[in-house]
Amino acid sequence: MNFRRSRQRLKKSAWEPSEYLMANSAPFQDRRTWLIEVAEVADRKLKVYGICAHGLEIQSSTVTAAKRFVEADVRFPDQASHGFLILHHGEEAMWFLVDWWVEDVLHQQLFFSDLDDVENFRVAPPNHEIGCVWELPVIAHERDVWVKHIMTDPAKADYDAYLADVLTIA
Repeated sequence: MNFRRSRQRLKKSAWEPSEYLMANSAPFQDRRTWLIEVAEVADRKLKVYGICAHGLEIQSSTVTAAKRFVEADVRFPDQASHGFLILHHGEEAMWFLVDWWVEDVLHQQLFFSDLDDVENFRVAPPNHEIGCVWELPVIAHERDVWVKHIMTDPAKADYDAYLADVLTIA
């Protein structure tokens, strides 16, 4: 499998787009992004987001497999009580980002599965990526609502309001 080709393109210089990007990119279009559910997973409250490339869907069995994977394979620190998961059914793979807050720091682990076996997640190779252009709006939104509901007045942190404040892109 070619891991996130779009994130590994070599450039002739820092200022020139890669040949791959120029030859294989269609004009940018937002991808449908929505909250699938708020779930308690591994004793943490996590928002579960879905993102799909045009015409693709995320099956409920994939969501269940992702939550089982987190229960079995993600080690959260004790201080992590809230966060979010992003299931991104892309054109090359099913991407799975697991993000959690420890005070004012967001932590992340990246996993993936092949499109012909979307319920078999594994750790993505360490390529230092944090998200693609379709995942970053979720991450930015989650940062903003964490600051708004939790950090602005820590004495009145409202975790229920944080969990209810979600991003939707039609």
